[in-house]
Amino acid sequence: MQKQIQTIHQKQSLTMTSTMHQSLSILQMSNMELANFAAQELGKNPFIEDDKITTEVVRNKNADKPNLSSSNNSYSNSYSSQDFLSNIASEKSLKEHITEQIELSFDDYKEKIIAYFLLDSLQNSGYLKISTGQAADILKCDEEIVCDVLKIMQSFDPAGVFARDLKECLLIQLSDQENVDQSLLMMVQNIDLIANGDYKKLSKLCKVDIGNIGSLVKQIKLLNPKPTNGFFVEQTSFKIPDVVLTFDDRGIAKLETNPESVPRLRINNEYYAIVKNNIHNDNEKNFVKSEIEAANAIIKSIQHRNNTILRIAGAIVEEQIDFFTKGVMYFKPLTLNTIAAKTEFNESTVSRSTANKYIATPSGIFELKYFFSSSINTARSSSDNISSTKVKEIIKQIIASEDPNNILSDDNIVEQLTKFNISIARRTVAKYREFLKIPTSSARKRALQVNCVV
Repeated sequence: MQKQIQTIHQKQSLTMTSTMHQSLSILQMSNMELANFAAQELGKNPFIEDDKITTEVVRNKNADKPNLSSSNNSYSNSYSSQDFLSNIASEKSLKEHITEQIELSFDDYKEKIIAYFLLDSLQNSGYLKISTGQAADILKCDEEIVCDVLKIMQSFDPAGVFARDLKECLLIQLSDQENVDQSLLMMVQNIDLIANGDYKKLSKLCKVDIGNIGSLVKQIKLLNPKPTNGFFVEQTSFKIPDVVLTFDDRGIAKLETNPESVPRLRINNEYYAIVKNNIHNDNEKNFVKSEIEAANAIIKSIQHRNNTILRIAGAIVEEQIDFFTKGVMYFKPLTLNTIAAKTEFNESTVSRSTANKYIATPSGIFELKYFFSSSINTARSSSDNISSTKVKEIIKQIIASEDPNNILSDDNIVEQLTKFNISIARRTVAKYREFLKIPTSSARKRALQVNCVV
């Protein structure tokens, strides 16, 4: 008898562990991942239905009783994952690539939130779809600050990203090249003449021999008019927020879960009643019990996810209320610990609840994790973090200790940084070097030669 009780406790413990694991997994899912998961469960578990969808089983009450004796039930549901997935944005590798550069490039949190706003305004082609004036109006800040942030972001990899038109895109790519031919820059400034094939006028304006125009045009055609080529990008960049923040006429904030961001699952009681009346043996009884318990666990976990995200988002809004009402200049960095203490969740729960979760506000849609201070992972270990300030200091030290007979190029510095487990693009090194007011390798070499002569 004691052994039997022990076995029961072990089974309960295993079930509890499995349920907790599933709950944590659901909490961490983005709304797209949750939609995918819900679609799979609707297809697997005959007792789950979506509040918005009528299943084949309910429509046909006289359908034959399904085989209940096997866990590999062949139940088929008319629900399609596209019902949820069609309007939900997916995470893009391009976005992740740019996010890493944002974290490396901006230490000021106000600039960082502007950068993320511009990232969310980026078209799939890599062009910026909003003007700096519009961004400044939405974020309630000076346009000059937006322009400063944009200038830095236009130095990001891939070259040409965040340009506002084709001309700017090509000019950004040319400016990234060393010793660029000034004639090329002038020709790109008059790119409409290239498009029209008006080489004679182009030759006159750019002061280039008409016989050389063709070769210069070929060089321009080697540039990339779509800087995001080579990156996986979904067809839509539209995001459905998980929570929505609004303000009434008195300025009182209201935060609520967006019902369109999550599946509304429930027990299909009508089908359950049909099946329950047709149970003939213990195997069928146990199968039905197991599936109902699994369905309830999933529904409860989704409800827990919604409540947790709403509670944590509410704490973030309270801390950032001035940002939402007065603008980006009132943004203040938060830590996971601050929100964990405020909500009485642990930091890992806060982290799970804010990653890939979005809030819609009068100023736009933001990912919840944007409101936390963060650093960049190094190349080899996700546990080793480093700030852009530290990277700049390391670059400064590398150049200060370079061999006078072997001046380091930006590519050489990229290689040197790997010794510190730091992996960044050459363009980023160049940007940091310029920030530190350190000349190019060729300029440093010339300076050494002059000093030697003197």
